[in-house]
Amino acid sequence: MLLAHAWVLGPCALAPDRAVLSDGDGAMPASAAPVTSASALSTISLEVRQIATAAAIERPTPAAAPGGAVRTTLARSMPLREQMPVPMPMPMALSIPEPGRPAPAEPPDDADIASAAAAVAAGPPGGVPSAAAPPTYATAPPPSFDLHYDVRRGPAEGRAQIRWRVHDDGRYLLEMRGSGAAGAAGTPVAMAALTPHWTSRGTLDADGIAPERFAVSRRGRERHAANFRRDAGIVSFAGPARTWPLVGGAQDRLSWIVQLASVLQADPARAAEGAQISMMVVGAHGDAGLWTFTVQQQVAVEGPGGEPLHAWQLLRESTHAHDPQVQVWLAPSLHHLPVRVRLTLPRNGESTEMRLSALQFP
Repeated sequence: MLLAHAWVLGPCALAPDRAVLSDGDGAMPASAAPVTSASALSTISLEVRQIATAAAIERPTPAAAPGGAVRTTLARSMPLREQMPVPMPMPMALSIPEPGRPAPAEPPDDADIASAAAAVAAGPPGGVPSAAAPPTYATAPPPSFDLHYDVRRGPAEGRAQIRWRVHDDGRYLLEMRGSGAAGAAGTPVAMAALTPHWTSRGTLDADGIAPERFAVSRRGRERHAANFRRDAGIVSFAGPARTWPLVGGAQDRLSWIVQLASVLQADPARAAEGAQISMMVVGAHGDAGLWTFTVQQQVAVEGPGGEPLHAWQLLRESTHAHDPQVQVWLAPSLHHLPVRVRLTLPRNGESTEMRLSALQFP
């Protein structure tokens, strides 16, 4: 019986393979072959494998139902990228200042100037400050001049001109302009300290130089300014909404140079080692402070044309990171005008040095 069944079923089981291999030789193509038991079994086997694969992808997930029963839920089939976890939003990055770039500094609250303001308010009629205010001095302002300086700041080199004019009506004009800077190899280098145009305007009074307006300009436009309002007894600013008391002998960031020379020219005996000269100095950004210069020593420095000059070296110490340390060398033979000036910022040790290259009296 087994041999009979094999003899009957054998040709039928082999028919599909012969049809595929013999296509073109007169045999029936596989697409038109009749469905046999073997082909049916192959189809069932393929469907079983597909169901098993789908079951592996859509694995049942047990879930608790009310009453403690367990119910099975099939996960919804979706493309792979839809099954990826959704990224969580990243936290906002902290703002970190760039290396070497300082954070903006608040104008210093100078206790000495604050006490001077109280002294002016509590003083005798006429607003004469008491001993708490900075001292005032006799002065002998220089005649009109033009100072030309060679300037170096790090690898950058440039030039600057300070122009002082005294008019017949007692008013003055003081300007500082910086020219282009270049590196050691002639490559242009920006020198921010000399880019602006500084202007101080005012009068001469019993305390010496009396500024009325100090302005910093860029590209021909004023950017910042300090106004010395003597009628109101305050210093106000074009921008910052703050004021400082206006005390006698107060200067701006440019006029202090002429005021210091005027004090020593009027009384050369003040140029003694250890002696001090103090004055209120106001910037254009709302800052102000009490600048005290201490006489260090007399030294020989190189003057215009290379000739040696005797000069008094004075030092003004810094009070905070953004406040410059000031060193100045004043030559008695040149109306005590500065032969050298060096400004150093404590926060990074960066210095700007000016050396006198020419002096002209128009």
